[in-house]
Amino acid sequence: MKKTVFLASSLLFVTVAIAQSDFEGILTYRNNLVSKTGDITSATWKKIIGQPDEVTTMVKDGNFKQSSNKSEVYISPRQGKAYAKFKGYDTLYVIDVTADTSNVLSVTKDPAKKTIAGYNCNALTIRTTAATYTYFYSPSIHMNPAVDDKYRLSREDIFRKETGSLFLSEQEENKNYTTTQTCVKVEQKTVDLAAFTLPDLPQKELTPTSFAASFFRIPQFSGEEGWAAFLQKKLDPDVAAKYVKIGRKETSASQAVYVSFTVSEAGNVLNASVDNKKEVPSKLAEEALRVISISHWRPATVFGQPIPYRMKAPITFSVVKE
Repeated sequence: MKKTVFLASSLLFVTVAIAQSDFEGILTYRNNLVSKTGDITSATWKKIIGQPDEVTTMVKDGNFKQSSNKSEVYISPRQGKAYAKFKGYDTLYVIDVTADTSNVLSVTKDPAKKTIAGYNCNALTIRTTAATYTYFYSPSIHMNPAVDDKYRLSREDIFRKETGSLFLSEQEENKNYTTTQTCVKVEQKTVDLAAFTLPDLPQKELTPTSFAASFFRIPQFSGEEGWAAFLQKKLDPDVAAKYVKIGRKETSASQAVYVSFTVSEAGNVLNASVDNKKEVPSKLAEEALRVISISHWRPATVFGQPIPYRMKAPITFSVVKE
């Protein structure tokens, strides 16, 4: 079968196609993710890319439907399209499955055996400029490669061409995380073709830009007075008066302190630091950090779920000659 594809920018996943007269039935996969970045946890990455704990995939005559507690994805590789319906959104998002432009660096077959869902499996590893994908597949579960020749996401077209099979486990390793999906149940059975009928909903192309606009929200300052008024109220004017110098021929002056900080899932400020520390007086840096630390925010969200988010903001100290 086809691997489940996670789009981060998409936060979305899809499963591979199967040719007519090939495998028909339902497969159940369990997913796992391990973060490779110290500042983003595995749980947070799962939220960002929309990875569920378990996915069931229905397959019939080259049609695929992947269902989880987060979405339903309909895949039509012959059309080069997938259609995603996310829980809580009344739109059918259209995904171009021919869009992976990463270069393939190597393709390696490994005859080493691994038993998955009762099937003896071989391995195939595809290394690209974007990630490394390792598939485990059973030659006894056949799939016509021609069905998938347009499905380039994660270069599944190459996997299908090389194996003529349906994968039972797939691991993706990129610079941010490693994901693994493993089949725990294979049911060869008759599937009703009506299950693949697309929902009658407005359709919208899913791109990184439309994904961000539809599903991602950056943190927002939660104070009633607004961010500028909050800074004016909380910054100590005596610090600015003492450490911001006005030129002899000037009537005013200002000094910006650039602060980076993380807004937590609860909206609190964590791990604040000054980016231009060498360029500003230490007392201005200390005051900027103090004020940032007492601010509160509405957290960033993806698919409506709060996530930590790293931000940068200038804190400007101004003085006027009397």
